[in-house]
Order: sequence, then C-alpha cells, then structure tokens
Amino acid sequence: MIKYESKMDQTGKIYIPKAIRQAGIKDIVTIAPGSSACVIFTKGTPLEHVLESIRIIIMDLEFQLKKDTKV
Repeated sequence: MIKYESKMDQTGKIYIPKAIRQAGIKDIVTIAPGSSACVIFTKGTPLEHVLESIRIIIMDLEFQLKKDTKV
C-alpha cells in the first residue's frame, strides 16, 4: 500500500499530494473523521464505492500488521 505523509501548515491546512489529486481526489472533498483516522473522498462519491475502498485499505493494513508482527 502506498502511504503519503503531509504536515499541517501554520494555519492547519494539509497538502494533498499530486498523485492523489490525479487519482480523482479533487475539487470539494468530504472528510469523515474518527478517533484515530479519517476518510477523505470526493464529494458525491457513492458511499458503496467509499466502503469498498475502505475494505481494501483495511485488508492492506491487516496484511501489514501480520507481516510486522512476524518479525
């Protein structure tokens, strides 16, 4: 899984990398925050698509966790 890190600037804004914008995250975005993470998606994206993407991300994170705990 590709990960991007971005620091908040002095006004609390973050930069969304060009590769993410080119993949379709642009214009107006919706941010759904949780206690430890958030989901960012383009406004109007069907929630079914968002959930499917989240499921794939969860599988990637679970794989990475298993891989990291085997070491």
